[in-house]
Amino acid sequence: MFYIKAQQRVKFTQQLFTSTFAICFLLVGANSILPCPVDSNYGNDSNEKFKKQQEIQKRKQQIQEQGRQV
Repeated sequence: MFYIKAQQRVKFTQQLFTSTFAICFLLVGANSILPCPVDSNYGNDSNEKFKKQQEIQKRKQQIQEQGRQV
């Protein structure tokens, strides 16, 4: 069976936690440099964006209908 010496185990654990800590800071920092491309004006639970898109489609249809009538 494979046994790890106490000093190796301590060193490995410290490296693991240190690298995890560093990666967390890098990810948070990367979010500041490269923000998420999702439109933050609308919440996930709101239908505002969907309603706005429907209004735009209705306006386009009205404009097309008016153009056909002329």
